[in-house]
Amino acid sequence: MKTKRMFVLGCLLMSVATLGNAQTINDIFNKDVPITWLGIDFTGAKFLGDRERFGSSSDVKFLIKSWNDMVEREHEKYDAARATHKRKAELHIEVTRNHNEELDISDMLSTNPSDYVHLKDEDVATIVSSYDFAGLSGVGLMFVVESFNKYEPQASIWVTFINLATKEVLLTDRILAPPGGASLRNYWGGSIRVVMEKMEKKQMEVWQKKYAH
Repeated sequence: MKTKRMFVLGCLLMSVATLGNAQTINDIFNKDVPITWLGIDFTGAKFLGDRERFGSSSDVKFLIKSWNDMVEREHEKYDAARATHKRKAELHIEVTRNHNEELDISDMLSTNPSDYVHLKDEDVATIVSSYDFAGLSGVGLMFVVESFNKYEPQASIWVTFINLATKEVLLTDRILAPPGGASLRNYWGGSIRVVMEKMEKKQMEVWQKKYAH
């Protein structure tokens, strides 16, 4: 009898654990399911034009870090809860900040126009799978930068929702946004803000109609 009770208890615990990991695409659009804002990934990023302003490799690394520092410090401007129509968002920007620090940035600077849009859904999934989410669970939001293109000028960013427990990409879609600002950091930081504004005003509803079930 004791063995049977232990077996039933074990099954219940496994069910609870499974449910805890079972984030679905519908959770993206549930206001009561919190979002974890992970920041900006630059794994596959290309910076087109402005080579002299980007400067040395150390300057590029500093800029990449500064964009995540910016969205963390100025979180009222880069409000993930507002952008995703959520009641609550948790910030774990250190996830992308730490990951970006390990990147080889030697081929990020480009003059090739075809680098503007060069990633596919499966590339984004591969990038996500390379992450260490350090025990986080629930629904995560990451911006995967495809390119900052001074020639257009336009930023191409993959807005990516993730099941953090399993590293499954629940939804990813490319959004194009113009930059705007004085310094190089603020110039492309403006495009991040525009992406969030597009999500808040229209894109979340578009995705819900298309993908929720």
